[in-house]
Amino acid sequence: MDERRKHPRMSCTDTSIQGAFRLADGIIRELRLVARNVSRGGIAIMHEGSAEPGTSCNLVLPTRNGELIAIRGSVRSCRNVAVMIHEIGVEFDDPLDAESFTELSIVE
Repeated sequence: MDERRKHPRMSCTDTSIQGAFRLADGIIRELRLVARNVSRGGIAIMHEGSAEPGTSCNLVLPTRNGELIAIRGSVRSCRNVAVMIHEIGVEFDDPLDAESFTELSIVE
């Protein structure tokens, strides 16, 4: 585990999640994203487009029992990892609580 991290990461199983990003011009764009890994404090998602650090977003994460958890956050990093593929790091405004975190279907 990277010693700089506040929370351990858990790999995701290519789970598709829903996200809404407020762009610099104020337009909210709804996107389907692929989760790469998640922790109590944030999530790494893969997308064909990039996102500017500081961009606010709302994400909807699925639970094992079929419920959805809505969580707010902001983009902390965005890096190009392949042609037209970006890894977007989102920090949650409020960490996931332990109960919700262990119920996330995207956690192995």
